[in-house]
Amino acid sequence: MIDFERIDINEIYIGQLRIKSENLTAEDMPTPVMKDIFELCGRETAVKLLLYMQGNIIQVPTRPWIKIQTEYIRDKYDYSAKSIKDIARTIGVSEKFVREVLKTKIKVKDVPVEGQQNMLGDFKRLQDAGEVYKNE
Repeated sequence: MIDFERIDINEIYIGQLRIKSENLTAEDMPTPVMKDIFELCGRETAVKLLLYMQGNIIQVPTRPWIKIQTEYIRDKYDYSAKSIKDIARTIGVSEKFVREVLKTKIKVKDVPVEGQQNMLGDFKRLQDAGEVYKNE
């Protein structure tokens, strides 16, 4: 792994040509993506990428926060359809997305569909209230 903290990029060499990196602008970047990186992340990051990551493909995920969202769903899901709706609203995704994460990433069986009641929760509430009796 490259220790980027110890690398001096104040002067860069292109063959025998010496360039001070402070004189570089976004217009000096070789591609539109590198120009965007220069503008978003700064000169230092763009120069380091050009010097040390040549030929690499950097892919930025379309769902960059999926791990955080999955953890939030795992923490807040209480096996009710209402919690799915609340979770979706809180993290800015669809209820379908929450259900898919529950099924595929968290491996919850029997994820309720929209409008489905949670009978287990109702049964436990009644039982706690003493309204459900055992068969004798």
